[in-house]
Amino acid sequence: MPDKDAPILIITALREELAAICAKLKPMAMETVDGIPCYTGKMGKRSLVIVRCGMGADRARTAAGMMIHSWNPSGLIVAGFAGALTAEVHPGDIVVANRLFDCNEGVDLIPTLLFPHLTAPNLCVHVGGMASSSHVVSTTKDRIELAKRTNNSIMVEMETAGAAQEAERLGVPWAALRAISDGIDDEMPFDFAGMTDQFGEVNRLRVIGALIGKPWKLPALLQLAKRSRQAADSLSSAVYAACAIT
Repeated sequence: MPDKDAPILIITALREELAAICAKLKPMAMETVDGIPCYTGKMGKRSLVIVRCGMGADRARTAAGMMIHSWNPSGLIVAGFAGALTAEVHPGDIVVANRLFDCNEGVDLIPTLLFPHLTAPNLCVHVGGMASSSHVVSTTKDRIELAKRTNNSIMVEMETAGAAQEAERLGVPWAALRAISDGIDDEMPFDFAGMTDQFGEVNRLRVIGALIGKPWKLPALLQLAKRSRQAADSLSSAVYAACAIT
């Protein structure tokens, strides 16, 4: 049984998500667990351990199991970027999941660590369903269809199902907190899941190579970078606010 005074474990997929959250750690320290960097510190009065797992549910599941055994956290938050599945959710908005649809298993999971009253200055916060997909959902048509198949989920991401299943198996309360980086009509320039390295991180050289072959994708890539910066700012503020009420 987790100690309520133990740290909260936060799992992210990408270096940009990790950096945004770690920027608010005071003070920040780093140690490794089985070669994986773990960033520790406090937000307000809450102690945190933050790790990056790379893209995908399998990596998130492995990271959750390893870090829960190592840190015995009081709770798990899967935090990062997500894509909107409805026109009512916009880039920079925050979504707190009250339900997770695992697209691989076809089942709903219910978070046990909730933030129903999460607020922060200049943030638009939604509470709703999340779809956890095994692949990047890149077109408006596919996003609309996914929302219908997943009981009207309002956002999609790729890691939470794996981490949540492991947390439930080990008896750790979990939550999902996501910042929207892509609106329902925003074009994804490439399938970044196919451009990852062995650690599940987007390989920037592969992105550059793809851009050389398709230079007309540059405007969409620049727009994605802009939205991601906006999402990173929202994510760090939302995690800070969540820690204040946990």
